Amino acid sequence: MADYFMLYDENRRPAGQIGPQDPLPEGRFFAGIEIWAADSEGRLLQKADAPQPSCCLDGLTLYGEDSFGAASRIAGALLGKARQFHFLGSRRLNSRFIDSWLFVFEEAAETAGFCWATLEECRRKAETAHLQLPAEFELAEMSIKSKGRVLSPDGAELWDVYDAGRRPTGRFHRRGEPLPVGDYHLVANIWTVNGDGKILITERDPRKPFGNYWECTGGAVTAGEGSYLGALREVHEEAGLDFSACRPYLLCTERRKNDFLDTWLFFAEGEPAITLQEGETVAYRWATLEECRRMAEDGLLVPSIHSLEALGYAMKNWRKGGAD
Repeated sequence: MADYFMLYDENRRPAGQIGPQDPLPEGRFFAGIEIWAADSEGRLLQKADAPQPSCCLDGLTLYGEDSFGAASRIAGALLGKARQFHFLGSRRLNSRFIDSWLFVFEEAAETAGFCWATLEECRRKAETAHLQLPAEFELAEMSIKSKGRVLSPDGAELWDVYDAGRRPTGRFHRRGEPLPVGDYHLVANIWTVNGDGKILITERDPRKPFGNYWECTGGAVTAGEGSYLGALREVHEEAGLDFSACRPYLLCTERRKNDFLDTWLFFAEGEPAITLQEGETVAYRWATLEECRRMAEDGLLVPSIHSLEALGYAMKNWRKGGAD
């Protein structure tokens, strides 16, 4: 039986499926996957005949499959189970939205047609060929070298600074200070769905911007953290939930005025207890998708939340591991 692939519209909203021999309809896009693979020593797996450092694996997202699931399938078929992963970012190229992932493996398996190279060897190869390293290499390098969250000497929160292409600049930004035009940082939003199919929403502290509005969990990703680890921290701080052992789903990603927003989804067992973070939230509730949609229409949800449509698709198709 032939595989069918996911289709999206120009805003990356799910738009059906397509067979491997079918022509691509106008205004529709595939969801592509790029895999960067590293070993425990920080070396990258490279195609032996590649003219410059690049991802080692790629493919398309199957119908009913999410980005992380597709990346795990593609990487696992060649390299087995990874011990760690990082989402590097997304871009649109011709007829595809391309999500880039870094998977870290405990052992450097020898694979025909591939070789393991240090980061410095990759840089020298690009310099010799007079080619610019792709942004995804810079992001993979930053993730490999990261030793965890970075704070200023006085304990203030810092953000990693990115350019408009999500390429790391190597600079930090101190939270609370104006972000210069052209600089971007990462933000992670998290939707939590319980065993009854209801969605966790929290009411913002009245002293915060958009006070008393309702929203999903989320916040700024701190320096040295990365999108996924930032999402885990935010949902633990704001709701007392630990999803570190749970399978993540990447719902969507978008570039906004001065940040890149990655939205994640976690399915919880039963109805977990919620512990609110003082100064951030004052109430919570479990709402149906339709209730969330009505609240958005009535202006009760934070205006920046645009992921309800993707959430609805995910709740229908991903909890059971595939599309109907």
